[in-house]
Amino acid sequence: LPEALSDFDQAVLLNDSDPELFFDRGTTYEQLGRHDQALADFEAMLAAGGPSADAFAGRGRIKLVQGELREALDDFDASIRLDPAKGESYLARGELFTRLGRNQTAMNDYDRALHLAPARADAHLRRGIAFVVLGDYAAARADLDQSIELDPQNAEAYLNRAELNNARKRFAEALNDYNQAIRLDPDLPLAHFSRGQIFDSLEQFKEARDDYSDVIRLTPDNAQAHLKRGILLENEGRIEDALADYDAVIDLTPGDGPAHFGRGRILLHQGKIDEAITDFDTAYRVIPPDASLLHSRGNALQAAGRLKEALDDYNGAIKLGMVSAALFAERGDTLQALSRLEEALIDYDQSIKLASDNDAVFLNRAQTLFGLERYEEALADYGSAIG
Repeated sequence: LPEALSDFDQAVLLNDSDPELFFDRGTTYEQLGRHDQALADFEAMLAAGGPSADAFAGRGRIKLVQGELREALDDFDASIRLDPAKGESYLARGELFTRLGRNQTAMNDYDRALHLAPARADAHLRRGIAFVVLGDYAAARADLDQSIELDPQNAEAYLNRAELNNARKRFAEALNDYNQAIRLDPDLPLAHFSRGQIFDSLEQFKEARDDYSDVIRLTPDNAQAHLKRGILLENEGRIEDALADYDAVIDLTPGDGPAHFGRGRILLHQGKIDEAITDFDTAYRVIPPDASLLHSRGNALQAAGRLKEALDDYNGAIKLGMVSAALFAERGDTLQALSRLEEALIDYDQSIKLASDNDAVFLNRAQTLFGLERYEEALADYGSAIG
């Protein structure tokens, strides 16, 4: 294309009254993404040769890319009036209507484009996308299949079929299509993100993390990719890397509940108790009632010596259905510290019933039994704690 552009430049210098030269150069600029120069050439074509379906269609496409939808629609209408058999103008106008949310009107244009050229892969692709929006998934699948059959090198077609399969929980088919899309175009953020989610659900965590990293490479401000990678890194024990991702999410979307929750967990692990509580409080204000969050905040409040508040959070987590040996043990510790020994004993019993291999729980139950003057039982628990 750069070499062709150089040739067109020379040709225009020799004959600046030939509208077709402006059209050819404008189309080349468009393919190179140099939209301002393309627009200037399409307008020069109109000035040199008068009304032209090609020039109006070209200028409309540039206006569409630039977000000037009213002007783009006027140009597509003008192109179709001049040449009612120009399928690409119907196709481009259909894309515009899709963007405006006028999906049925867009469908009419896609139908017209396909009536004029039934083997247009791009028209099948656009109509397939419109069928998805309209909820006709069978028709969407048929169009996307046809688009891929006609043009098996189009990454966008594989991506859209993958998204359709993903939404319909056909994950194996979706994964195959994401793989094809990424093979054809490795720089598709949506393909990497969606594939990462599938890998995540399959517990292929390294592959998921790699995909989220690719999303971040391509779109550094993608908060969701930072969040999902942060969770994976935290689970891998890569605490500092996870913290950096949670910080990035909070910088991009202040007040993000899951990111504050994640950062709070790490700060608690690092012994930064007050900062952890602040993050947990922020998360609590925006996340629907969540047992894990209450459990974690309870641990932070307990570490800060705020025992009654910690007890409230542990109670809340249990009321929400959380059943965990650690949770019962930690509530037992809190009740013991509040001198509520009978209640603490019940929690230690429950914790041991759920997991009988925690020496610390036996030790704490022994101390509780000792405080209740149940010395023989206390001695047995001391023996279990010692091993």
